[in-house]
Amino acid sequence: SRGITMSMHESTQTLLQNLTINRSSYSKFSKEEVDTTTIQKILDAANGITPSLGNNFHYRVDQLPQDVKDAMYPYMHSAYANCTQETKDEFEENYLAYSMSTWRKKGICFNHQFEAPVVLAYSIPVSTDGSSRHWKQHEFPTSKDSTFIAIGMNMWNTICTVEEMGLNSCCLKAYNPKAFEQINVETSEELPEGWKYEPFLFLCIGKGIKVKGDHREHKPNGIVNSLNFAVKQ
Repeated sequence: SRGITMSMHESTQTLLQNLTINRSSYSKFSKEEVDTTTIQKILDAANGITPSLGNNFHYRVDQLPQDVKDAMYPYMHSAYANCTQETKDEFEENYLAYSMSTWRKKGICFNHQFEAPVVLAYSIPVSTDGSSRHWKQHEFPTSKDSTFIAIGMNMWNTICTVEEMGLNSCCLKAYNPKAFEQINVETSEELPEGWKYEPFLFLCIGKGIKVKGDHREHKPNGIVNSLNFAVKQ
């Protein structure tokens, strides 16, 4: 019995290790739709089954409807360091004014991963007055820092589920906040006064067709047992 258990454990570890080491982020995805059964498995993996660091889930995970993605799309791109404010303003006013290659020469960075067939929005409470004030304990028992860690664990579990099913993914954090001016985000949950939910980052999922970067050469990175811990004398 012990031999069988050890064998299964080693097999599982090998599968997970290979999946993790060989994973790459994809900047472009096939237009092929993801079937509803697969999407449900992805959503199940994101549905609050990972540690929350206090049993308080101060974040939400939602699949974006296509019309919402379309409305946000012009503002889901970022800019290179050489991009002028004039170009940024021009792009926001009419992103169809120039070809993609011309915009790129002007300094616009296209985040094509947002075109993936499935996009999950990870949302957290933000202040309705637009400030970046911290959460107070009586408002949200689990701190924002702990919530960020919990989001990371949730997202990684979701990413592993995606990879296991033969799909690919890419995180998206660089975008223009004006994207949120195009949509409404409603909840039936009672939030403390002065707070609302707003997307924090996105996980784009589909069948990848263009790798964003080959990260394998950086893994493993040698960060284990690199510090010297000792009792003070």
